[in-house]
Amino acid sequence: MRKQGEQKPRGDVSALAGKLASKLEAALARQGRRRFCWLPVFLALGSALYFTLRYEPDRAEFLTLALVLGGLILFQAAGRTGLLQRWRNHRLYVRFPGSALPVLKRCLAGAVMAGLGGFLLAAWQAHRQPPMPDLPHEAVWLEGRLTEAVTLPPRQKGQQARLRLTLAQVVFDSPWYFNDAPLSRQLRVTVQPRQFPGLVSPEGKLSSPATQIGRQLRLRALLHPPSPPFMPGGRDPQREAWFSGLAGSGTGYGAVEFPEGARGQRKLQALAWTLEKLRLSWAQRIMTVLPGPDGAVAATLLVGETGGISPTLRQEFAASGLAHILAVAGLHLGMVMVVCAWACRRLFTFFEGPALRWPCRDLSLCAALLSGAVYVGLTGAHLPGVRALGMAALAVLGLLAGRKAVSMRSLALVALALLVISPVLVLDVSFQMSFAAVMALIAGYERWAESLHRLRGLSLWHRLGSATLGLGLTSLLAGGATLPITMAHFGRLQPWFIVANLIAVPLMGLWVMPLGVLCLVLMPFSGLVPLADLALVPMGWGIAVIRALAHGVAALPAASVPTGTFSGGVVACCLLGLCLVCLWQGRIRWLGVPLIAAGLALGLTTPRPVLIVAPDGRFIAVRDTAKQAFGAGPGRNEALRASWGEETGFDTAATLPTDCRQEGSCILPLAGRPTQLVHLRLKARGQTTTTPNESPEPEMCREVLLAVSLVPARRPCPGVPYLTRLSTRRDGAWAVYATGMSGTAAGAADEKRVKKTVLRLVSDRSWRGNRPWVGPPGFEGVPGLPLARAE
Repeated sequence: MRKQGEQKPRGDVSALAGKLASKLEAALARQGRRRFCWLPVFLALGSALYFTLRYEPDRAEFLTLALVLGGLILFQAAGRTGLLQRWRNHRLYVRFPGSALPVLKRCLAGAVMAGLGGFLLAAWQAHRQPPMPDLPHEAVWLEGRLTEAVTLPPRQKGQQARLRLTLAQVVFDSPWYFNDAPLSRQLRVTVQPRQFPGLVSPEGKLSSPATQIGRQLRLRALLHPPSPPFMPGGRDPQREAWFSGLAGSGTGYGAVEFPEGARGQRKLQALAWTLEKLRLSWAQRIMTVLPGPDGAVAATLLVGETGGISPTLRQEFAASGLAHILAVAGLHLGMVMVVCAWACRRLFTFFEGPALRWPCRDLSLCAALLSGAVYVGLTGAHLPGVRALGMAALAVLGLLAGRKAVSMRSLALVALALLVISPVLVLDVSFQMSFAAVMALIAGYERWAESLHRLRGLSLWHRLGSATLGLGLTSLLAGGATLPITMAHFGRLQPWFIVANLIAVPLMGLWVMPLGVLCLVLMPFSGLVPLADLALVPMGWGIAVIRALAHGVAALPAASVPTGTFSGGVVACCLLGLCLVCLWQGRIRWLGVPLIAAGLALGLTTPRPVLIVAPDGRFIAVRDTAKQAFGAGPGRNEALRASWGEETGFDTAATLPTDCRQEGSCILPLAGRPTQLVHLRLKARGQTTTTPNESPEPEMCREVLLAVSLVPARRPCPGVPYLTRLSTRRDGAWAVYATGMSGTAAGAADEKRVKKTVLRLVSDRSWRGNRPWVGPPGFEGVPGLPLARAE
């Protein structure tokens, strides 16, 4: 018997480790073919690790990782082919403790290889993007080819809609850019409809610019590069623009011109632009028959034109948990394919010969897949639709081959293919939500499909009850799986999403989308006789019911609870827990539930900043209490305010006190604590309406923990951290966090322990580090090289 304090023998530890390894080996062996489903998980972890780094690895580090990956691949290939069997029988071969665990070794090697492969694929995708160009700093004439035209809703009531033009192969008519090569990235320019020739009729009606897609145009615009994040750790528009091929955006001035002698176009581009013209013309037709918000929703569902949806309507759908209805993805594609497959099967029954001799089921599935591909192309071929089409193609192939229609392996295969093609998708919110919802649905119906089937019975009431339970289970599984992702990316919690989806999703599947498919079928034949209008009008009735439902649910108490966004680590923790629950077979799967709960608890208890300075140094937000933030600055920036409210979960609609806005400088408490102050300066001396307090009193400076100035001014309190517009120009946005530390009160007769606040200042540059999409201080883009004579 060992004495107290005596160390445990090494042999006991080795035996315990060997026992745990043997149990893990047996558990992995019981997973069988389900082990393949973890391959895209580790591939995504490797890609996410690259994007979360604070520095860019050099070539030596990339080469080392590539050599390690190549060595592991060769070692595994040699082991599978039997080349290592002769070496294992050699007398010099050393058997390690884990050499008798083949499944565990293969799984560990596969996880490491997938992680390294995801890391290297993400780095390769980042470094093969074209450089960000140096855009003109002043208004300039530019010429490019129009590839897309989106109608944007008016910002305020009484204003006219706007047009967002996407231009490719842009050249600048400026002496500073003389003879430069066309931009390898695209530009987005917003113009008023009256600037576009022939777009506004004499009666004031707005027509579609679809006929101009693919043409060369010329206009004068003021451009700016992609903006940096509004706060450290927030959404990164520069990274999104880097991987999407966007060079910047701007505002157009004057009339749009169409010069003669435009350059030729490729056949593939001509086909894409022809499809874009068809899509925009059909969208205009739909909104003409159904004016107002019903037509905007119908155009979104049928042709993917989302520009007509107002911000108020979009906010109501988001607050009620119905935002997925406005995003064309797997739900819409599945409904379209089901309607087409059912229609084809019914059509075959009208002809006796084909119904008896032809494989009607297989032909209907192929026709449904073809119709789904047409629908995805007609709605703009966005990433969620393409992803859902790939999943549908695998399901159809499985049915044709006599296999399961949808399985975890097919889902894993689609995710693996998409992550290999574009590893940056691991950061895309639609990618995360789509695969989380489908994975939860597959796992849930694997468990409860037989129970629902037994409940059907023969009576009508049994069938209705089974269908209702199925819809409720679908809404619960999909909504519960995407709930952490929604909270993490949008900073909102919608508790009533199940109630809204129980009514809206059946109405979409049984009324709205079947009529929408009929409308798309009749649309090409509506030139002389408006046949499509016969389906559009009743479709609008169903859309009106869904809109009323969204409005009513959004008006319920606590319909949208602000939570603030979560960090990437919290999202990874929740998604790993979800993967463990859905992919693992056995009791170990339930360990994913506390993992998800820990991720949510960590996200909800994440410290929020008490002060934020905008990246341009012109706006500031100071938290007054635990539930409110004050915003201020010379001018208005609603996008900035909305982003800060979404990121922090606080209300940013209020303004600073009157003395701050009128006198130009003031002293405010941080987070409502009167002993922790911040000195703010919003105006220069010549801009104030009264005499400003140039510097606080020396006694007051003892309590001031931070000084912020939005205008050039001297330091108000010596020894206090000082943030100015020069700080934001050098390091981007700033966020200030307050952490409490215990200290001793100085000068007190009886020394007391007091709470002293220590501020932690975080800049956007220190948060993102040195990455390809983050330029150095003062970086404004790479200048375009002039063309050679032959070019």
